[in-house]
Amino acid sequence: MKNLRIKIIGAGPTGSLLAISLAKIGCNVMIFDNKTSEQLSSRTHSYAITHSSYNLLVKLDLWKLLETKINSFNKLCVIDEGIKKKLNLNHMDLGISQRESGSIGWIIDHSVLMKTLISKLQTTKNINVKFNYSANSNLESYDYVIAADGINSKSRDFYGIKGFKFKYKQSCLTSKVLIRNSNSTTAYEILREEGPFAILPMGRNIYQLVWSSSTGKCNDRIILSKSNLLDRISTILPTGYEPDVILEEPIVFNNYFYLAKSFFSKRFILVGEAAHSFHPVGGQGLNLCWRDVYSLSQLIKISANNRYLIRHLPFIYFLIRLPDVLLVAFTTHSLVAIFSTSFAPLLIIRRLTFKLLSLSKSLRKALLAIMTNSLHNIK
Repeated sequence: MKNLRIKIIGAGPTGSLLAISLAKIGCNVMIFDNKTSEQLSSRTHSYAITHSSYNLLVKLDLWKLLETKINSFNKLCVIDEGIKKKLNLNHMDLGISQRESGSIGWIIDHSVLMKTLISKLQTTKNINVKFNYSANSNLESYDYVIAADGINSKSRDFYGIKGFKFKYKQSCLTSKVLIRNSNSTTAYEILREEGPFAILPMGRNIYQLVWSSSTGKCNDRIILSKSNLLDRISTILPTGYEPDVILEEPIVFNNYFYLAKSFFSKRFILVGEAAHSFHPVGGQGLNLCWRDVYSLSQLIKISANNRYLIRHLPFIYFLIRLPDVLLVAFTTHSLVAIFSTSFAPLLIIRRLTFKLLSLSKSLRKALLAIMTNSLHNIK
């Protein structure tokens, strides 16, 4: 196999995992980030990991490093407050191959994930990593330059790749909260008129709460005293769940829809949020980015000794990834549009949807397939 030389700009979860994946198949990787390793690890956030990401982490020998630091959940409770309906999904609603894990998904802290990935970067021989370094986007002597530098990618702008972008009227307030009398194996997605409210179990009665609402309401809530904010949270939590302590300062971030018109320009390639970023409802963001990693790594592995495929690889990557990305874009945007309203015709559609899902295991299985594996089956 030809040892391709690849530059990656951005060492967040997507860029780091891509570097590890490419090094595993024999590529020589240079990865740059303008932040220090400490800055990269300090973000206050948690991720929902689905089966596509789980399978990729296993494939890259990373799961064993993470499994004791990650919390699994085997039940997802979806509540529609507008129609007073509830749907319980469990691991038996998954496909047969996915049931073996006993989990619908897993929750991991950003800091834990990044420290593990950075340690792997620094101990993998085919990877040269430079933190606190602003790399240019020139191809120089590299076979490919890959941008993993997020929704505001400067390298994407350097190559003049345009996209569709708009800001949702909703923002998200998020924080880790200690909740008594809770079940650490159940995650919740509560669909409310002001926006979805996610409850992600991290173990030991600690939860990452992601509260979507108008930007104004989020900004008003973040300046509340912690006791007042806990009181507001308690009115939304499931019966019996008692919020006790806010464990870290809440933050507010804006929700954007972004989709690049192309994921490449010649030998320059976009991955992760440099190519696409959608509303966080359903926790699809990181998993979608990591499916980019898997697809691109597999294509590079297949193409390494074929000049024709190497030349056309960026275009093939774009064609392969586009259906999955469009499906997630449509699904997440539809959830926000349909469930964040009290419009009467949409309430009828929601009642019908919940009724059909409660009666049909096949529909529940299809729904979880989209949420946990999308169009990929990584083995």
